[in-house]
Amino acid sequence: MEFVGRPAGTGPTGPTGGTGPTGPTGGSGPTGATGATGATGATGATGATGATGATGATGATGPTTQAAVILFQSDADVTTGDCINIAWLGLNQGACPAATTADTYVANNASLFGPLPASGASVSNLEAVGNQDPGAGKSYTVEVIDNTTGSTVLSCSVTAGTKKCTNTGSAAVTAGHFLEVKITNVGSPTPMNARWRVSFRY
Repeated sequence: MEFVGRPAGTGPTGPTGGTGPTGPTGGSGPTGATGATGATGATGATGATGATGATGATGATGPTTQAAVILFQSDADVTTGDCINIAWLGLNQGACPAATTADTYVANNASLFGPLPASGASVSNLEAVGNQDPGAGKSYTVEVIDNTTGSTVLSCSVTAGTKKCTNTGSAAVTAGHFLEVKITNVGSPTPMNARWRVSFRY
């Protein structure tokens, strides 16, 4: 005899099995959007001062030019061989003064300039302007003279067709010496005598 049984019911859940091995890592996802910039951090401390660099080469020396200018002037006709006055001491002329010893006191003499400064002077750039043209074959000689030694320091000559002369040279004069400006007529100019303004640097 065959017996047909009833279907059996679902039994209770069995215990959880152990964790299986980790699977392989998946591929990287897309990069996310850049985040907002953070606040600027505090300024760091100043670093130590670097060493001083080497000194550069010295530049070329500039030209030397004396700054002082003196003017001698006579508004009277100057007799040949006479000296003319320093302009601010009277616009006249007269006999040239006798030689003056260096570094000595001299009572007021309007045509005598000095004593020259302690470092001496470099007389240069003589310019003389008269009010007469001496005429053909004749001239006026203008001299800056070291009164202490009697030697000519600078000179120039006004010749026919002109009323001026210049000398751009220079000459050293010793400290304590005195200077004068002398006018000499050469060859009997017509008119004989002229009036003068004479300047130079020192």
